[in-house]
Amino acid sequence: MTTRYTYHSLLSISLNHTVIHRLIGCILFLCCAAALQAKIELPAVLGSNMVLQQQSSVRLWGKATPQTKVMVMTSWDGATRETHSDKSGRWLIEVLTPKAGGPYRIVCSDGEELVLENILIGEVWLCSGQSNMEMPVRGFRGQPVDGSHETFEAMAGFSATAYYFGELLQRKLGVPVGLVCASWSASKIETWMSQETLQLAFRALAQSYGIKGFSYCGPVFRSWKPVEGKIELMFDHAEEGLNPENEQVIGFEIAGADSVFVPARAEIVNGSARVRVWHDQITDPIEVRYCFRNYIEGNLRNNAGLPAACFRVHLREE
Repeated sequence: MTTRYTYHSLLSISLNHTVIHRLIGCILFLCCAAALQAKIELPAVLGSNMVLQQQSSVRLWGKATPQTKVMVMTSWDGATRETHSDKSGRWLIEVLTPKAGGPYRIVCSDGEELVLENILIGEVWLCSGQSNMEMPVRGFRGQPVDGSHETFEAMAGFSATAYYFGELLQRKLGVPVGLVCASWSASKIETWMSQETLQLAFRALAQSYGIKGFSYCGPVFRSWKPVEGKIELMFDHAEEGLNPENEQVIGFEIAGADSVFVPARAEIVNGSARVRVWHDQITDPIEVRYCFRNYIEGNLRNNAGLPAACFRVHLREE
């Protein structure tokens, strides 16, 4: 038997095959897209090897399949918590953390599991600021960091200030310490901290953890006055005096009417909390500053050995 097809029937069959192929392609694409969306996505700050704040309510969040149930299981208490993602797939769950310890596991699932390993519980700090906080452990070009050769390669690009802050806390507290660095070079310091909140680990130990018996802050500029043709600066957090005594203090600069800064002479007044600054060729200074450069070494400290914070003083009213 033979079958005869007209031109129109052949065209119809061809079109039907084309439509079917396109439908199959669309179905496969949608299935693949659904499979890709099924896996939980977390922000960069959440992942394996992270530290969570101890004894607190911690938020975990991310994206999943839209409008589906999301479950989070924490191994430290064996608890499973549930929520539902919204139309965009966003979800958020709060978990309660125990005392410092670990390692633990966190399992997130919206039908497909995402497992986070080696989770530690301890102390977590946000480290923010300007270029002083941004400077990495390896230092900037022409601006070395003392002791950077003793750290691991993995830390070379991380904030030096934050790293040494966390390292000291970990030694003193004996718990894991997690650090999140958010710094922006040349931003205004008032954006990040008050003028009194300084240079960082000892202050955290004293004010956040209640550990006593040590000084937690270096000298902080308080006021000034003219004395015998020199500028006398007074400091807080220097009740037991300043150092180095009986030798030149390094790091001070002074400017005259031309606003050009030159190295200044500076000395501590009789073991007090006062420093006198001057320059033999500048009789009418308009500004004094201490270590107010991208890189400069200063040696002004209090009796506890804590360094003075950098500062500048306008000696004339605007």
